[in-house]
Amino acid sequence: MADTSKLTTHQRIMRAAKAGQGVRLSAAEVSRPARDQAIITCAGNDDAQDGIAGDVNARPYADPAHPGNDERFLTGKLCIEGCGRPAGTCWSPLWCVECNTLRMDRISASLDEIQAIIARGESDV
Repeated sequence: MADTSKLTTHQRIMRAAKAGQGVRLSAAEVSRPARDQAIITCAGNDDAQDGIAGDVNARPYADPAHPGNDERFLTGKLCIEGCGRPAGTCWSPLWCVECNTLRMDRISASLDEIQAIIARGESDV
């Protein structure tokens, strides 16, 4: 196995993604840029040309069979929603797949509503 100790966090994430593997990051590595890149990689859009992590309509986070919901991302902790299920997905280490799906759907709905308000010209943004 190759020595990966000198690779940047981004390089480790990209190598793991190409190999179809998960990556466990240390607390020091989970800076906002590293976390954002992990999310983009999870969604299968490693170049992030449009600034959106993958196809938002596909909802890969909701698919239990998606590699981003693989057991490799489990943290050994329980979901913060108190459901008792194990926490950890590519999209968040704090929620289980089911609670993360509900959370991500709420976020998407809020963003859709904001986009509609702006499109109607009802905002100063």
